[in-house]
Amino acid sequence: GIVSIVEEALIKQTASLAIDVETAAGACSESQKEALYESYGEDFLELSTELPTIFRYSMLTASVSALDLYLTDTATAYAEVNNMPLKVTDLRGNGLLRSQQYFQKVVQMPFPGDTPAWKNILKVRDLRNCVVHADGHIPEQKKELLKWIETTPSIKLINDCIITLNPDFVHTVFGWYNTFAVDFDNACHSLGLWKTEF
Repeated sequence: GIVSIVEEALIKQTASLAIDVETAAGACSESQKEALYESYGEDFLELSTELPTIFRYSMLTASVSALDLYLTDTATAYAEVNNMPLKVTDLRGNGLLRSQQYFQKVVQMPFPGDTPAWKNILKVRDLRNCVVHADGHIPEQKKELLKWIETTPSIKLINDCIITLNPDFVHTVFGWYNTFAVDFDNACHSLGLWKTEF
């Protein structure tokens, strides 16, 4: 998908820049090489580290927002189709937990909230909040999130507090979303939500 295309493009551009710099360095004196490496250092840092981080953070943020919108829209559609007096937006809070509460307490559907996929999705939401509100910094009081990060593949902490996402982390998140979506859609089918209304 698009994630792989962008990741591969960044890797190729980084490798291409490295080749260009080495080719240019071959025609330089030793003192010129140092200046050359220094002048390309910022470009190399952007391609190898900063742009991949921005891209992965963006994908993480967008994916949480997309799931939130999907659940909210589904809850809104359910309320409209069934003439429910209480809508998801009438509940306190926002986001994924508000939708979960709506489906469990108002709709009384078997929401798959105890599954490993959903539990990981909630941690991804917490991670997203740290990305959006703290530029990837995880405060030390977020002990549960820090513990989850330690046991989750494809994510690391730099300097014990800044998250770094490996290229395959986004695919891992999408796998959790897919697993949850299958369980959630099955629960919606049991309510007749997808049969004739949509």
